[in-house]
Amino acid sequence: MGERIRCRRGGVDEFLTPPRGRGYSLRRFLKELIVREGHSRVWGLFKKMAVADRLALFVDSVFSNPQAGGLSLVFGAYFFAFQIYCDFSGYSDIAIGLSRILGYESTENFRTPYASRSVAEFWSRWHISLSTWLRDYLFLPLAYGVMRRIPSTSRLSAHADVWAYGIGIVLTMGLAGLWHGAAWTFVIWGLMYGLLLFLSNATKKLRRRLVRKIGLHRRPAFHHGLQVFLTFNFVCFAWVFFRSESLAAAGGYLRRMFGPSLFAEPRIPVFHLLLVLLFIGFEAFRKAAPRWNWPERLPRPLKIAGLALFLCLIAILAVDTHNEFIYATF
Repeated sequence: MGERIRCRRGGVDEFLTPPRGRGYSLRRFLKELIVREGHSRVWGLFKKMAVADRLALFVDSVFSNPQAGGLSLVFGAYFFAFQIYCDFSGYSDIAIGLSRILGYESTENFRTPYASRSVAEFWSRWHISLSTWLRDYLFLPLAYGVMRRIPSTSRLSAHADVWAYGIGIVLTMGLAGLWHGAAWTFVIWGLMYGLLLFLSNATKKLRRRLVRKIGLHRRPAFHHGLQVFLTFNFVCFAWVFFRSESLAAAGGYLRRMFGPSLFAEPRIPVFHLLLVLLFIGFEAFRKAAPRWNWPERLPRPLKIAGLALFLCLIAILAVDTHNEFIYATF
């Protein structure tokens, strides 16, 4: 059999030859390729149709009527974090699965960003294609240009490299916010990350000494969990500016969220909370599955049955709202 399939990996064209053997055909080879890469598409559909679109119903109602106050504002901020992640990463998973079927190797665009221990780590896991472009074509040229113009002596107890990093990262993140839209909400959203990244870099040694002084280094699991908790909550806080229509709306939302009416209406959206927990469980399973290796050894009929049940779950949870992808507007 002389058929070969072109596959582009790492910018280089390679030709994938189907295995030869008795009873093996190109049709069978393509069928197995589609089935193997199909899990990315199905997982992307679940994240978009079953999680993001379902959470959007609650998030839209909360952000359109923040006067209600109560815990719903807190859940609205948290749920929007999962909505935009599932919406955008679901789109990426579908695109990656389709591109691999067509013979092109696409890089991963998200790596469980909400498990990050710092904002810098978050941006190395979130929207990797954009963050890499920003680093290579904006931040590094800006930082190097600033460093050449700043004397090597320290200014305000900070050396030139600290100031170069600070100016470069604040300008880069501000422009990243402006890239999302010509609105002050996006600019503030980007500048918040830039300022926090600058402060994090400038206080790195101080924070290390503080960790050792209070003994957190002797409890690594607790220290790790605390870092993830603080980073995730800052990201959710910043998403409020990203989601709001204006700075006034964002300010009003945050005032009511942190105001005295926080526990005035202690209703918990149980269904949406269970949906988020279900998604987190599936995400953890997908991350751990390659280490276990047993899912790959399951019989094909069992795999097909599991896929069919998962598609039924998507059909049950899907919302017929015709929501477009959030990042389609950027």
